[in-house]
Amino acid sequence: MQLKDLRTLIKEVKGEKKVVVYEAKFSHIRQIMMGVVPRINTVGILTAENPGGKPADRKSNAQSMKALERDLRGMNYGFHKIQGKFGSDEDSLLVPNMSREDTAALGIKYGQEAVIWGEKLMDDNDDPFFRFSYIEGDDTIQNRDVSLSGTEVQSRDDYFSQVQGRKFFIPFFDDAYEGAKFERGDGVQVTYRDEEVPEDPEARKLAESLRRRSGFLTESTRTKKSHWHHRGMINVEFRKLQELINKR
Repeated sequence: MQLKDLRTLIKEVKGEKKVVVYEAKFSHIRQIMMGVVPRINTVGILTAENPGGKPADRKSNAQSMKALERDLRGMNYGFHKIQGKFGSDEDSLLVPNMSREDTAALGIKYGQEAVIWGEKLMDDNDDPFFRFSYIEGDDTIQNRDVSLSGTEVQSRDDYFSQVQGRKFFIPFFDDAYEGAKFERGDGVQVTYRDEEVPEDPEARKLAESLRRRSGFLTESTRTKKSHWHHRGMINVEFRKLQELINKR
């Protein structure tokens, strides 16, 4: 794993907004949504702004988002801050390895009419993709197996999310994408490779532990305390692995 990539991953876990390279930030978000980041198997996308579907002032929205961020940190979730426009400007958070239960519960807590949750699946060729669910309350209303970020998306002036100016969206309520399947080729390359981990017994042990713990986060039979524990341990082990890479 390259040092730059590892730093980006650690910042994601810690919930920091700043990244080393602007283009890598958008690329990493797209990698997550395409299902090609090995340790990320689910995502939650949610906001705390404009509860109840009614416009709130800027100060109230900022306070609500800070409260949501505190909740996520207290649950040992990291997150990416993303922006967008859905009739009006809106800030949101993309949360890697978030459970459906927690995504829906926080949406309800913050008065949101809907949240989005995605789960990594495998297609007929054993290639990964994300299935995104549009959740109202605790009910899944619609699923989509595609997310879009091509040239035509960049010209949209409403109903999109963006990372530092680069736009993407999931086509819910668009009949043209009903039953559409994920297709590769939007220019994102996989940067995480096992062979990039140093040939060091401790580094390899940490890398294997990170893979194992990320799998635990997808097991609905585990307690919330167990999920909280393994999210915390992932933070610790990423820092240890970074220290080993720095010594190379």
